[in-house]
Amino acid sequence: MRFKSYLQAIRFTIVFIAMAFVGSCTDANEGTGLALVNIRLIDAPGDFDEAWIEFEGVELLRGTDRQAVEGEWIHIPYDQVDRQVDVAKLVGEGVLLLGRQEIPAGGIFKIRLLLGNDHYLVKNDNERSLTLEDPNAKVIELDVNYRVERNLSYDIYIDFDLEKSIRPTADSTRFKLMPRARSFVSNDRSILKGKIQPAAAKPVIYAVQDKDTVTTLSDAQGNYSLRGLQPGKYTISIMPRKPYRDTTFAIEAEKGADSTLENIVLRLPPSSPK
Repeated sequence: MRFKSYLQAIRFTIVFIAMAFVGSCTDANEGTGLALVNIRLIDAPGDFDEAWIEFEGVELLRGTDRQAVEGEWIHIPYDQVDRQVDVAKLVGEGVLLLGRQEIPAGGIFKIRLLLGNDHYLVKNDNERSLTLEDPNAKVIELDVNYRVERNLSYDIYIDFDLEKSIRPTADSTRFKLMPRARSFVSNDRSILKGKIQPAAAKPVIYAVQDKDTVTTLSDAQGNYSLRGLQPGKYTISIMPRKPYRDTTFAIEAEKGADSTLENIVLRLPPSSPK
């Protein structure tokens, strides 16, 4: 009887070890159940030399069902000693990493961009006052519908629209900030980029698709990047400073493509006849 019990104990031990081994392999294959999100800030520019905005971080509302009444807000701080950012410089290839964090896989249904209190502009080499139009409106809340899968990385962009966000007042030294932004995930959007010469023309570049318009500026070297484009046909309009002539052309944005266009050389108007 003791020998039989001994054999049963051995069998039980072998089965237990086998189950533990299978379980550990299954857990390893399933991964952690977390996705990595990178929150990146870019700019749809305005007519300012510099636009210094203070950021405190972002919050993501995640859950498993968009219709759920309750969800979990995840706070991702902008972890810098100096949290003022010259948003006007985030054109061309300029991108600011606001935060990075692993979050549970599932849906993201809202994004909050959290602002601080200290903002100012530089226009025509002069510093200008910039204050929130509504002192309580320090949160930009965006409705989104993103799904993140475990063990994958996602770049979530927030495009801060300076032109729509900053308004002049009767006093030319003071401006009001009413933040406007959009968001997109790079995984399913397109990028059109290239170079415009001469860089001194400092053009505004528009990508227009029906009622959807994406705007950017070129950087000091003439580089530009139109990010977050929906797939489809766009009209690209390049509006440089005088005396250079406007340029317009049509192009197709392919889903998820990162396309570099041919260099564009802006033309001067023909000389007037004498």
